[in-house]
Amino acid sequence: MTSEVMPDGVFAVSEDGYDPTAYSGRHAMAPVLVGLAVPPIAIIYAFPDLAKHAEFFFVLYLSMIMAVSGFMFVRAIFNPAHVVSANFDPRQRSVELVRHSQWGNTSVYVPFKDIADVFMRVRYDDDGYTFREPVLRMRNDDEYELPTGTDQDEITRIREMLGRK
Repeated sequence: MTSEVMPDGVFAVSEDGYDPTAYSGRHAMAPVLVGLAVPPIAIIYAFPDLAKHAEFFFVLYLSMIMAVSGFMFVRAIFNPAHVVSANFDPRQRSVELVRHSQWGNTSVYVPFKDIADVFMRVRYDDDGYTFREPVLRMRNDDEYELPTGTDQDEITRIREMLGRK
């Protein structure tokens, strides 16, 4: 877990090993597009007479794109993003939550006035071990888990920024 105060006053909390410059979003799209381009090229070289039947080839290609897009959509729904960085800006009175998923990074901006509470949730597994999870609760009862490893001192500092004790 890493926390630091930036020169512009932003308090950043992020997971260890998270590098904001490593991915700029949609980081898995390039391999997917290359993967979609290879089969038509291979088919044209392997079966040149199929190129004469362009309608069939075009429909086949669009069907492949639809199948891959559908797979990506389903994976995005069932593998939700988790927060890897939270940047609290006292001057803007907002927090930027950077969420990482399999297909890219997204940022969610939340004004301080929409945050109801920041706290440590304690959970127990089947064997009785405790797990502490830092949670950011919104006024509409939505919850975001803060980056893994956020400790109580950082929660206290965030609460002070929000004007809560």
